[in-house]
Amino acid sequence: MQFLSDRHVIRMPWLCRQLLVRLFIVPFRVSRSAALYRQLWTKDGSPLRFYLEKLCDQLQERMEGRTDVWGAMTYGKPGVKTVMDNMAQLGYRQLTVIPLFPQYADSTTGSAEAHVIRQIANWPGKPELKIVRQFHDHPLFIDAWIDRIRTYHPERYQQIVFSFHGLPLSHLPKACRSENCRCTHPVTTSCYKASCYATADKLASGLELTTDRFTVTFQSRLSKHWMRPFTDEVLKRLASEKKSVLVAAPSFIADCLETSVELGMEYQKLFLENGGSDYNWVESLNDHPKWVAAVEAIAGDCI
Repeated sequence: MQFLSDRHVIRMPWLCRQLLVRLFIVPFRVSRSAALYRQLWTKDGSPLRFYLEKLCDQLQERMEGRTDVWGAMTYGKPGVKTVMDNMAQLGYRQLTVIPLFPQYADSTTGSAEAHVIRQIANWPGKPELKIVRQFHDHPLFIDAWIDRIRTYHPERYQQIVFSFHGLPLSHLPKACRSENCRCTHPVTTSCYKASCYATADKLASGLELTTDRFTVTFQSRLSKHWMRPFTDEVLKRLASEKKSVLVAAPSFIADCLETSVELGMEYQKLFLENGGSDYNWVESLNDHPKWVAAVEAIAGDCI
């Protein structure tokens, strides 16, 4: 409810957004969402929270007292307000915030920024604030993903699919809403689509994949008016053409519903039912040592 009520996520006037969420979205999705979360939950609880805690703990060790590391969740616990209230009491004067979304989107990084700025407004004295808007092409981030993907032996698969989280078309520049647009806008424009393709190109280059060996797709759509090509539709086609695919999701830095359940269960079933014979998906970065090192370097660029 909190996520869907965010104006950065659903771009509608407050009253219209509340009516849409409370009368149409939540009543029809709550039972399905609960069932999906039951599949996702582990003995350690939510993977997102578990890996956030592990990332922060390992990063704190690497910092060796140079700075303090805090973890917060925009939606969930520990929440941004709770964490930043604690930080305010400790009197921090400099903050570097890294929203853990590699490619900038207003509904993710933009929302996280807004939460942080709103909380800082209540501090007795405003600290110096630096926010990392995106790190989709940071060399160590790319290297961490390449290392992760290589453990799955991509050379054994006929096609590699880089599946990114989709967005409503209304969240993209008008020139980028066509499925045929392989966006080449400079990343400084904060075009999400450009950032996704830039990430995929760097991964393909590092893995030495020719252009015919990889495909960029977008998953988790809520309607047909979302970014294309859709991952599920591409997998259905590939099932009859390629037979074996490996899917990686480089817009996620920790496993969650979209990776473990959507890619790991639902899309695997879809691929096999449509004639495919070999399907696998790549575990996210989670607490991979190279990912921890990447976050340290990203933070170090700001400190």
